[in-house]
Amino acid sequence: MIPIIDIVRVRGGLTLSDLGPVYNLLPWGSLVSFKVTGWSMFPTIHKGDLIEIEPTASLQVGDVVVFRSREALVCHRVTGVLSSQVILARGDGSTAPDEPVRREDLMGKVAAIIRRGQRRDPHLIPAPTLVSMLRLHGDLFFGRLQAWIVAEGLGLWQRLKRRSIIQRLAGYMLRKNVKFSIGVRASIGLMHAYQCYALSGYPVKDEILESIPPDCRRSEDLILLAHLGPYRLGTFQLASGELKIRQPVIGLGLEGWFLDLGARVRHGLERPKG
Repeated sequence: MIPIIDIVRVRGGLTLSDLGPVYNLLPWGSLVSFKVTGWSMFPTIHKGDLIEIEPTASLQVGDVVVFRSREALVCHRVTGVLSSQVILARGDGSTAPDEPVRREDLMGKVAAIIRRGQRRDPHLIPAPTLVSMLRLHGDLFFGRLQAWIVAEGLGLWQRLKRRSIIQRLAGYMLRKNVKFSIGVRASIGLMHAYQCYALSGYPVKDEILESIPPDCRRSEDLILLAHLGPYRLGTFQLASGELKIRQPVIGLGLEGWFLDLGARVRHGLERPKG
Protein backbone atom coordinates (compact mmCIF):
# COMPACT_ATOMS: atom_id res chain seq x y z
CA MET A 1 0.00 0.00 0.00
CA ILE A 2 1.28 3.49 -0.80
CA PRO A 3 2.02 5.35 2.46
CA ILE A 4 0.00 8.43 3.33
CA ILE A 5 2.39 11.37 3.55
CA ASP A 6 0.34 14.48 4.20
CA ILE A 7 -2.69 16.61 3.59
CA VAL A 8 -2.20 19.72 1.50
CA ARG A 9 -4.36 22.62 0.44
CA VAL A 10 -3.71 23.72 -3.11
CA ARG A 11 -6.51 26.12 -4.04
CA GLY A 12 -4.98 29.43 -5.10
CA GLY A 13 -1.50 28.84 -3.71
CA LEU A 14 0.65 26.16 -2.22
CA THR A 15 0.87 27.60 1.30
CA LEU A 16 -1.28 29.40 3.86
CA SER A 17 -0.35 32.78 5.26
CA ASP A 18 0.06 32.79 9.04
CA LEU A 19 -0.92 29.15 9.58
CA GLY A 20 1.56 27.64 7.16
CA PRO A 21 1.11 24.66 4.85
CA VAL A 22 -1.93 22.52 5.46
CA TYR A 23 0.16 19.36 5.36
CA ASN A 24 0.61 20.20 9.08
CA LEU A 25 -3.13 19.57 9.53
CA LEU A 26 -3.91 16.47 11.60
CA PRO A 27 -7.46 15.10 12.05
CA TRP A 28 -8.13 14.41 15.73
CA GLY A 29 -11.66 13.35 16.60
CA SER A 30 -13.96 16.34 16.09
CA LEU A 31 -10.99 18.70 16.29
CA VAL A 32 -8.40 19.74 13.74
CA SER A 33 -4.85 20.67 14.77
CA PHE A 34 -2.59 23.19 13.01
CA LYS A 35 1.01 24.14 13.57
CA VAL A 36 1.26 27.93 13.53
CA THR A 37 4.03 29.53 11.47
CA GLY A 38 3.30 33.23 12.04
CA TRP A 39 3.37 35.86 14.80
CA SER A 40 0.17 37.84 14.19
CA MET A 41 -1.42 36.46 17.39
CA PHE A 42 1.58 37.20 19.66
CA PRO A 43 1.75 37.11 22.67
CA THR A 44 -1.20 34.69 22.89
CA ILE A 45 0.02 32.32 20.16
CA HIS A 46 3.67 31.86 19.27
CA LYS A 47 5.19 30.59 16.09
CA GLY A 48 5.47 26.80 16.40
CA ASP A 49 2.45 26.42 18.69
CA LEU A 50 -0.27 23.93 17.87
CA ILE A 51 -3.85 25.16 17.86
CA GLU A 52 -6.86 22.88 18.11
CA ILE A 53 -9.85 24.04 16.07
CA GLU A 54 -13.41 22.98 16.87
CA PRO A 55 -16.68 23.64 15.02
CA THR A 56 -18.14 27.12 15.48
CA ALA A 57 -21.49 26.63 17.25
CA SER A 58 -21.60 30.14 18.74
CA LEU A 59 -19.28 33.15 18.78
CA GLN A 60 -18.61 36.00 21.16
CA VAL A 61 -16.06 38.80 21.46
CA GLY A 62 -12.75 37.35 22.67
CA ASP A 63 -13.01 34.04 20.84
CA VAL A 64 -10.09 33.14 18.57
CA VAL A 65 -11.28 31.94 15.17
CA VAL A 66 -9.82 30.56 11.97
CA PHE A 67 -11.32 31.92 8.78
CA ARG A 68 -10.72 32.00 5.07
CA SER A 69 -9.41 35.32 3.73
CA ARG A 70 -9.01 35.45 -0.04
CA GLU A 71 -6.86 32.39 -0.77
CA ALA A 72 -5.47 31.85 2.74
CA LEU A 73 -6.51 30.87 6.25
CA VAL A 74 -6.09 33.38 9.08
CA CYS A 75 -6.20 32.87 12.86
CA HIS A 76 -7.35 36.05 14.68
CA ARG A 77 -9.47 37.15 17.66
CA VAL A 78 -13.10 38.26 17.38
CA THR A 79 -13.39 41.96 18.26
CA GLY A 80 -17.01 42.50 17.30
CA VAL A 81 -20.14 40.74 16.10
CA LEU A 82 -21.95 42.92 13.55
CA SER A 83 -24.71 40.41 12.83
CA SER A 84 -25.39 36.70 12.72
CA GLN A 85 -23.50 36.60 9.42
CA VAL A 86 -20.60 39.07 9.85
CA ILE A 87 -17.90 39.45 12.53
CA LEU A 88 -14.87 41.68 13.07
CA ALA A 89 -11.46 40.23 13.94
CA ARG A 90 -7.87 41.30 14.53
CA GLY A 91 -4.61 39.63 15.46
CA ASP A 92 -3.41 40.22 19.01
CA GLY A 93 -0.11 41.35 17.55
CA SER A 94 -1.68 43.50 14.83
CA THR A 95 -2.63 47.17 14.94
CA ALA A 96 -4.97 47.15 11.96
CA PRO A 97 -8.29 45.25 11.98
CA ASP A 98 -9.14 42.65 9.35
CA GLU A 99 -11.81 43.18 6.77
CA PRO A 100 -15.26 42.06 8.02
CA VAL A 101 -15.43 38.26 8.08
CA ARG A 102 -18.49 36.46 6.73
CA ARG A 103 -19.86 33.54 8.73
CA GLU A 104 -19.57 31.30 5.66
CA ASP A 105 -15.80 31.85 5.65
CA LEU A 106 -15.34 30.65 9.23
CA MET A 107 -13.61 27.29 9.58
CA GLY A 108 -13.95 27.10 13.36
CA LYS A 109 -12.69 28.54 16.63
CA VAL A 110 -9.58 27.73 18.59
CA ALA A 111 -10.34 25.40 21.49
CA ALA A 112 -6.80 25.24 22.89
CA ILE A 113 -3.22 26.31 22.27
CA ILE A 114 -0.56 23.64 22.83
CA ARG A 115 2.99 24.80 23.60
CA ARG A 116 5.68 22.37 24.75
CA GLY A 117 3.02 19.82 25.63
CA GLN A 118 0.97 22.20 27.78
CA ARG A 119 -2.58 23.27 26.89
CA ARG A 120 -3.40 26.99 27.11
CA ASP A 121 -6.68 28.88 27.05
CA PRO A 122 -6.91 31.09 23.91
CA HIS A 123 -9.11 33.60 25.78
CA LEU A 124 -6.26 34.54 28.13
CA ILE A 125 -3.77 37.08 26.71
CA PRO A 126 -0.52 36.67 28.67
CA ALA A 127 2.08 39.38 29.17
CA PRO A 128 5.04 38.85 26.79
CA THR A 129 8.21 37.61 28.45
CA LEU A 130 11.73 38.77 27.63
CA VAL A 131 12.52 35.39 26.09
CA SER A 132 9.41 35.45 23.88
CA MET A 133 10.14 39.03 22.75
CA LEU A 134 13.73 38.11 21.84
CA ARG A 135 12.46 35.09 19.93
CA LEU A 136 9.85 37.18 18.10
CA HIS A 137 12.23 39.92 16.97
CA GLY A 138 15.01 37.44 16.17
CA ASP A 139 12.68 35.37 14.03
CA LEU A 140 11.36 38.44 12.19
CA PHE A 141 14.91 39.68 11.53
CA PHE A 142 16.12 36.35 10.20
CA GLY A 143 12.89 35.98 8.23
CA ARG A 144 13.56 39.27 6.44
CA LEU A 145 17.19 38.26 5.91
CA GLN A 146 16.12 34.92 4.48
CA ALA A 147 13.58 36.59 2.19
CA TRP A 148 16.32 38.92 0.88
CA ILE A 149 18.73 36.03 0.29
CA VAL A 150 16.03 34.02 -1.49
CA ALA A 151 15.05 36.99 -3.67
CA GLU A 152 18.68 37.66 -4.64
CA GLY A 153 19.31 33.95 -5.20
CA LEU A 154 16.25 33.59 -7.42
CA GLY A 155 17.31 36.61 -9.45
CA LEU A 156 20.77 35.09 -9.98
CA TRP A 157 19.22 31.71 -10.79
CA GLN A 158 16.92 33.21 -13.43
CA ARG A 159 19.93 34.79 -15.12
CA LEU A 160 21.98 31.59 -14.99
CA LYS A 161 19.06 29.45 -16.13
CA ARG A 162 19.08 31.17 -19.54
CA ARG A 163 22.32 29.36 -20.33
CA SER A 164 21.53 26.06 -21.97
CA ILE A 165 24.25 24.07 -20.21
CA ILE A 166 23.02 25.26 -16.79
CA GLN A 167 19.43 24.47 -17.76
CA ARG A 168 20.32 20.95 -18.89
CA LEU A 169 22.34 20.27 -15.73
CA ALA A 170 19.56 21.60 -13.47
CA GLY A 171 16.97 19.54 -15.35
CA TYR A 172 19.08 16.42 -14.95
CA MET A 173 19.53 17.01 -11.19
CA LEU A 174 15.82 17.72 -10.79
CA ARG A 175 14.87 14.50 -12.57
CA LYS A 176 17.19 12.54 -10.26
CA ASN A 177 15.74 13.99 -7.07
CA VAL A 178 12.09 14.93 -7.68
CA LYS A 179 9.39 12.83 -5.98
CA PHE A 180 5.69 12.66 -6.84
CA SER A 181 2.53 12.10 -4.83
CA ILE A 182 -1.09 11.56 -5.79
CA GLY A 183 -3.85 13.16 -3.73
CA VAL A 184 -7.55 12.50 -3.30
CA ARG A 185 -9.87 15.20 -1.96
CA ALA A 186 -10.39 15.08 1.80
CA SER A 187 -13.48 16.77 3.26
CA ILE A 188 -12.38 18.92 6.20
CA GLY A 189 -14.77 21.79 6.82
CA LEU A 190 -14.03 24.67 4.48
CA MET A 191 -10.65 23.26 3.55
CA HIS A 192 -9.80 22.47 -0.03
CA ALA A 193 -7.54 19.63 1.09
CA TYR A 194 -6.18 16.39 -0.31
CA GLN A 195 -5.08 13.17 1.33
CA CYS A 196 -1.79 12.40 -0.41
CA TYR A 197 0.02 9.13 -1.13
CA ALA A 198 3.71 8.93 -1.99
CA LEU A 199 4.60 7.57 -5.42
CA SER A 200 8.30 7.78 -6.29
CA GLY A 201 10.77 9.68 -8.42
CA TYR A 202 10.29 10.20 -12.15
CA PRO A 203 9.60 8.05 -14.08
CA VAL A 204 7.11 6.38 -11.72
CA LYS A 205 7.07 2.60 -12.14
CA ASP A 206 3.88 0.91 -13.38
CA GLU A 207 3.66 -1.35 -10.32
CA ILE A 208 3.57 1.75 -8.09
CA LEU A 209 0.68 3.21 -10.10
CA GLU A 210 -1.17 -0.11 -9.94
CA SER A 211 -1.07 0.04 -6.12
CA ILE A 212 -2.97 3.32 -5.95
CA PRO A 213 -5.55 2.96 -3.13
CA PRO A 214 -9.25 2.42 -3.93
CA ASP A 215 -10.12 5.86 -2.51
CA CYS A 216 -8.06 7.46 -5.25
CA ARG A 217 -9.67 5.28 -7.89
CA ARG A 218 -13.15 6.40 -6.87
CA SER A 219 -12.33 10.10 -6.82
CA GLU A 220 -13.19 12.36 -9.74
CA ASP A 221 -10.90 15.08 -8.47
CA LEU A 222 -7.31 13.87 -8.17
CA ILE A 223 -4.16 15.93 -7.93
CA LEU A 224 -0.50 15.19 -8.59
CA LEU A 225 2.18 16.88 -6.51
CA ALA A 226 5.92 17.19 -7.08
CA HIS A 227 8.36 17.51 -4.17
CA LEU A 228 12.06 18.20 -3.80
CA GLY A 229 12.68 17.11 -0.23
CA PRO A 230 10.24 19.16 1.87
CA TYR A 231 9.93 21.79 -0.86
CA ARG A 232 6.76 21.57 -2.95
CA LEU A 233 7.49 22.31 -6.61
CA GLY A 234 4.06 22.22 -8.21
CA THR A 235 0.66 20.63 -8.65
CA PHE A 236 -1.37 19.20 -11.51
CA GLN A 237 -5.17 18.79 -11.38
CA LEU A 238 -6.09 15.72 -13.41
CA ALA A 239 -9.74 16.70 -13.94
CA SER A 240 -9.20 20.30 -15.06
CA GLY A 241 -5.68 20.01 -16.44
CA GLU A 242 -4.63 23.00 -14.30
CA LEU A 243 -0.86 23.05 -13.85
CA LYS A 244 0.97 25.15 -11.25
CA ILE A 245 4.76 25.24 -11.21
CA ARG A 246 7.01 27.28 -8.95
CA GLN A 247 8.98 29.89 -10.84
CA PRO A 248 12.51 28.51 -10.18
CA VAL A 249 11.79 25.17 -11.90
CA ILE A 250 9.82 26.43 -14.90
CA GLY A 251 11.43 25.18 -18.09
CA LEU A 252 13.39 22.34 -16.45
CA GLY A 253 11.12 19.54 -17.66
CA LEU A 254 8.67 19.31 -14.75
CA GLU A 255 5.76 20.41 -16.94
CA GLY A 256 6.26 17.48 -19.31
CA TRP A 257 6.72 15.00 -16.47
CA PHE A 258 3.42 16.12 -14.92
CA LEU A 259 1.57 15.72 -18.23
CA ASP A 260 3.10 12.31 -18.88
CA LEU A 261 2.41 11.05 -15.36
CA GLY A 262 -1.13 12.46 -15.49
CA ALA A 263 -1.86 10.56 -18.70
CA ARG A 264 -0.49 7.33 -17.20
CA VAL A 265 -2.52 7.77 -14.01
CA ARG A 266 -5.72 8.40 -15.99
CA HIS A 267 -5.07 5.31 -18.11
CA GLY A 268 -4.39 3.21 -15.01
CA LEU A 269 -7.54 4.40 -13.23
CA GLU A 270 -9.75 3.84 -16.25
CA ARG A 271 -8.40 0.32 -16.80
CA PRO A 272 -10.54 -2.35 -15.06
CA LYS A 273 -8.88 -4.02 -12.11
CA GLY A 274 -8.26 -7.73 -12.07
